Amino acid sequence: MKKKILLGGTLITFIAVFASMCIVVFSQHKENVNGINRHMNLILTNLSQEMNDTYRENRSKGLESFDIKEDIKKIENVQRFEDQYRFTWIDKDGKVLYDSSADESKMENHSQREEFIEAMRDKKGASKRYSKTLSREYRYRAYKTAGSTVIRVSTDIVSPFRQLLESLPMVVFITLIATFITMIVLSRILKSSFKDVEKVARNINDEIRNDSEIEYYEVDEELLPLVKIINKQKEEISYYVKNLEDRITVTNEILDNMNEGLIMLDQNDNILVANGAAIKLLDVPNNKHIDSHIISLVRDREFIDAVRSNEKNTVLLNKNEKYLNIFISPLVDSEDIVSGKIVFILDNTTNYIEEKYRREFSANISHELKTPLTSINGYAEMIAAGLADEDDIRAFANTILKQGRKLLELIDDIIKLSKLDEKASVSIEKKELDVDSVANSVIKMLEPMASEKNINISYQSKGKLMFKSVESMLEEILYNLMVNSIDYNVDGGKIFLDIEDLRDQIKITVRDTGIGISKEDLPRIFERFYMVDKSRNKTNTNSTGLGLAIVKHIVIMLGGTIEAKSKLGEGTSMEILLNKD
Repeated sequence: MKKKILLGGTLITFIAVFASMCIVVFSQHKENVNGINRHMNLILTNLSQEMNDTYRENRSKGLESFDIKEDIKKIENVQRFEDQYRFTWIDKDGKVLYDSSADESKMENHSQREEFIEAMRDKKGASKRYSKTLSREYRYRAYKTAGSTVIRVSTDIVSPFRQLLESLPMVVFITLIATFITMIVLSRILKSSFKDVEKVARNINDEIRNDSEIEYYEVDEELLPLVKIINKQKEEISYYVKNLEDRITVTNEILDNMNEGLIMLDQNDNILVANGAAIKLLDVPNNKHIDSHIISLVRDREFIDAVRSNEKNTVLLNKNEKYLNIFISPLVDSEDIVSGKIVFILDNTTNYIEEKYRREFSANISHELKTPLTSINGYAEMIAAGLADEDDIRAFANTILKQGRKLLELIDDIIKLSKLDEKASVSIEKKELDVDSVANSVIKMLEPMASEKNINISYQSKGKLMFKSVESMLEEILYNLMVNSIDYNVDGGKIFLDIEDLRDQIKITVRDTGIGISKEDLPRIFERFYMVDKSRNKTNTNSTGLGLAIVKHIVIMLGGTIEAKSKLGEGTSMEILLNKD
């Protein structure tokens, strides 16, 4: 109310002062125009009188009715003192005989000018013309002389609008000063008038902050009804605010502690709520998305279309190697109008990858078991049909034996992996063992296999090196790594085994000069049945496709780490770190 009164008084003052200044400018302009008209009439009266006297004198002497040079000289004498005016002398036919501002020989005929016509008819004439380009008004006064010529005086006058525009800074300045003074005076008057109201307002504020009622005896009688209403509404508001704050606190705690993402949208798909889990799962940089469109969080076309459909939908979203199940449910009011949407996000990455690996494992194991069985059945059928002679039967029998062993090795590795999976959640018992002794034992076991490809196994024994582990597991690690190095090495290649004592850890490195592994295949070499070289036939190798999977499983069980480094055509290096205790 106080602001409205202050604003209204200030506005009225501003308008009044500004209007007054405009009236002054227009009045001054009118007075100025009247003064100029009077002065021009005086100039023309004196000048025409002189020219008339000369004309009569010449007539009495029998000379020419008027002397052009003499009359021009008289005009120039007057113009010398009245240089703010323009003087023009026109004969009875409208031809310009003299002009103080232009070359009369180049000027147009003036017989149609309004002031000329009036002067020739009434002996005096006047007119005015306005230039919109220059915002100036031109005033003309013309007198007829005794020789039937017309002497004209003209000047330009600044229009009142331009005059107002030119003086606008001063007008605005004076108006602002007056407005400012009015504001100060009016503010003090209002301050005095509203002193009691402000006192009550301060008391109300203090009592509300202290959560207590306003004391009636401190309030003027006129304001008592207002205070009673405020007290009652304050109690109601405090009650509702307390309940609302409690609910908001509980809701925020629930949302913040959820592992699932939750997003609430309004009817225009703008974000109302997005909990921390949703921001984390969607991998967005910050949580400054409230009131933004949902597209600021997710730009997937399928998801956006599902949101816009205003129907229940489920979308599988692949976001930065995360597989998210997103459930979208519209909120419908009593009039079946969609007023918002709930978006629920579940991280299904683990289940998705496990299911993917299960499918791949099932397909691979079926293939791996079928390959040797097909070979065995094929040769057995040929023998049973009598299609093979005695020498072929011996060769077929060797092949069947070899494939049978291969099948047993595969089954044995599958059983090993199964047992390792079972033991993963059970603590294993470690014993003191000599790593050097285990390494020499594995090398001796694999020397015949390496010699078939002229592969040299290099190992520099560092003497007895004791640490706590499981001998069978360590042997399995070394055996599988070195078998892989033999299978995927070149004829005449080399294998280097190195075991280092790192005080708290044992570092085992198996390096070969084989065919190497590409960058694309390297991350997947520890997957079950994953073949780096798809063109190689496993019947030509000693690998079952499970060796590296078994190695990684054992290393993890022993609390260690394994890292593979490789380049195509340069060989592969496997580095294992195992804790001594």
